[in-house]
Amino acid sequence: MSGIPSIRALIREAPTRQAAQALLLCLHDLWAFARDKGDLALEAHVEATLSDSLFLRHQAVCDLPWLLTPLVDFARRLTLGSSNAKQARRLLLAYRETERRALEQILRQSSLVWPLGLCLWLTGLAMLGETGITALAWWGASLAAAGVVAGLWRVRIRAIVDQRLGILDAMIEGCLSYLNGYVPRVCAENTRSVLPPALRPSFFDLDEALGVNSTSIAAIGTIAARSKVLDLLGAKADSGEPAVGTKEEEDLLALWKRMNGEEKT
Repeated sequence: MSGIPSIRALIREAPTRQAAQALLLCLHDLWAFARDKGDLALEAHVEATLSDSLFLRHQAVCDLPWLLTPLVDFARRLTLGSSNAKQARRLLLAYRETERRALEQILRQSSLVWPLGLCLWLTGLAMLGETGITALAWWGASLAAAGVVAGLWRVRIRAIVDQRLGILDAMIEGCLSYLNGYVPRVCAENTRSVLPPALRPSFFDLDEALGVNSTSIAAIGTIAARSKVLDLLGAKADSGEPAVGTKEEEDLLALWKRMNGEEKT
């Protein structure tokens, strides 16, 4: 692939806040489904990624093949019974390294813009010869403008590269969190915390998105958890304290208080 198409593809497939949030929801739904149905149940979704699958519900992820491909391959390994965290980490990091090298190549291509502009300017000076100071001033102004544009363009390209690698790092964190036994909601939060600041939704944005856009598996779990907390809080009638009977209920209530700012974390 030549340089110009590569740079155009890089800009066209630049990560966005919408894509970052879609990744969080996609990971949450995948791991919620896998925990409920078993890893093997993901097979139908990884074999029909763009036709009828959990992935298709998060179109912003499907629109970024460089992000979707390693995620699908990771899910495919789960269906084969491979849940070794070290092996999975090596697989995902190999994808990242391949992507990093390709992006560095594009950066080198984009850095040729300034030398090319300088060569054209010097050629123009040679052709102008003694045509006068006005023409020389025009070429000087053109060179300055081209330099500013090229500099801003290179900054933009570098920002896209950094964000692209950053969102890959976040995806890797979300996948490894699942293998390490975290629940889907925590996996999504771990992923969110690694996202580049420019793409990272707030905790409350993620919580709202999970409540609105998540699959029925996640929604049912959220409703059940909140209902249980409300039952506990409703038992304050006489004692002024919730009726906490089990360690699970105590932990659930403590988490709810932290989420609502009643306790310091």
